[in-house]
Amino acid sequence: MILYQLTLWMEEYKTVSKAIRLTDGDTGLLEHRREEVLGSMLEQTYRWLHPGKPVLSEPEERYSQTAN
Repeated sequence: MILYQLTLWMEEYKTVSKAIRLTDGDTGLLEHRREEVLGSMLEQTYRWLHPGKPVLSEPEERYSQTAN
């Protein structure tokens, strides 16, 4: 089930990214959605790889932890 959900999010991420590339106007909402989807993918992957560990709630915290 986890891999299926990740596959759906990856497809949505690709679709939204393509829409951003093809849009001439304001892409703010699309970029926000793409970041939400990416956050969901990262969170689910973390939960899968580290069962029982708490997930950091803020995206900035997630990125700073992976950068260190």
